[in-house]
Amino acid sequence: MMYIGSKGNIGWKACIREIFQNSVDEIIRKVSPCHYVKLTFDERNQSAIIEDTGRGIPHGQIETIFASQHTSSNYTKKPGEYTSGVHGVGSGVAMSLSETFDVKSYVLGKAKEVCFNAGEIWNKGELDIPCPTGRQGTTIYMVPDLSVLDEVNLTCEDILDLVLKVYPLVNVGDQIDFTGIDKSGKIKYQEELVNKDGIIASLMMRTQTPLVTPVYYKDDTGYLMAEIAFTYDSSDLTSAEDIVSYANFTPTTGGTHVDGFIDGICTYLRNYMNKIYLGEKSKISVINNDVKTGLKVVINSAHLNPVFAGQFKGILSNEDMQKYVKELTTKSLDEWAKTSPGDLQKVCKCIKEIAEIRAKSDDSKIKLSNNYEASALTGKPKKYVAPSGNKNLELVIVEGDSALGSAKNSRDSSIQGIFPIRGKIPNAFKDPRAKFLANQEIASIITIIGGGYGKNFDLSKVKFDKIIFLADADPDKQVSTVRLSRNTMKINSSNCWELS
Repeated sequence: MMYIGSKGNIGWKACIREIFQNSVDEIIRKVSPCHYVKLTFDERNQSAIIEDTGRGIPHGQIETIFASQHTSSNYTKKPGEYTSGVHGVGSGVAMSLSETFDVKSYVLGKAKEVCFNAGEIWNKGELDIPCPTGRQGTTIYMVPDLSVLDEVNLTCEDILDLVLKVYPLVNVGDQIDFTGIDKSGKIKYQEELVNKDGIIASLMMRTQTPLVTPVYYKDDTGYLMAEIAFTYDSSDLTSAEDIVSYANFTPTTGGTHVDGFIDGICTYLRNYMNKIYLGEKSKISVINNDVKTGLKVVINSAHLNPVFAGQFKGILSNEDMQKYVKELTTKSLDEWAKTSPGDLQKVCKCIKEIAEIRAKSDDSKIKLSNNYEASALTGKPKKYVAPSGNKNLELVIVEGDSALGSAKNSRDSSIQGIFPIRGKIPNAFKDPRAKFLANQEIASIITIIGGGYGKNFDLSKVKFDKIIFLADADPDKQVSTVRLSRNTMKINSSNCWELS
């Protein structure tokens, strides 16, 4: 099953992302000769062309790979052969939702072409086509089928976003190009992106004033891989951690790889601060939020057999990844402390100042229960996604992590913040006040909004102009399914397309 989000822009973008990701797999995999990927998007007909210089699709198998499920080579992976796909379904979904889906495969001086129309192959098997000298790899041309999809009106910026998110993950020296053509037929973007600094480049793009030289470490067991780069932003010490994460070359909103890193760095620096830097006689004690404040991180991880939660592969859930990343982080921080003691002292001084401010800011604290405490400085809930701007802000409250993924992908990031709630929220009209205020989800919402609560509520301190509740349209446990006659495909009410 492949979740496409909707039958409009989000769905078609998911299809393009799926095919583009296959080429990204080629450029990253050690077994492939690929060093170049190009994506061309045309706003006029919403078409995309994805080209790579990889191994090419084996001749004689092109039709089978795109027209049948579970045909991916990802089922027989060897150690170190990490891929983004797992089931081999996504390409078939993208093909089925395309009015035109043309595949050209160049292998060892020979070229074959298969063209699908509205989910059906229209030519007789694989056609021989000329093979340019030295051409190796795959070219796919895809146009959305508007008889199945709703109105599609993606922009060049939407597709460029796909490229920019994965570009830091390719091997140093490899290249991803993007060409964007606007509705007038003019080239709007002509980007040539050569990776020179790996994920460190992505980290520095997000950091205004790095407190210390970025800390970078990487490990690969063949079964698990993780590379991490982090620093502290001295110009952003009032915000919680800022983490960009990937799992198997796919952007994620969290997961065990992120949990492992946070657990590792918080445990290490908190213990170092309390036991060595401050000492046990210190009046202040460092907590996890102190360590996370101002932290900027990029995490790239891979699992040979990844398991994702969330409809957009947004959350990695392999438990062994958490332990692996935590141990790797602890070991790497210990080495960093020995080789860069000056940077360690800078970080400790920063954390100490943050802890002191937190300890003195009694007026800004919100104490709602014995097991939950948050402050205006450091207490932003972990899953809160903040807007990048500071004017005309909107807070969108969604139901659960799955909704978080789709809302995050479709929001206006400059003005819209998102917070996912979980569980059943207490009824403010019926439940006792103590029960209502003790609820962690309510506490988080109060903290995010910033105005306090009850008699101490201050409208002038509210950070948002609008509060939007994005709830499920259907009652719980009432899921309908609509079947479409499209190459043995079906779509359910959650916009999940799957091969029957």
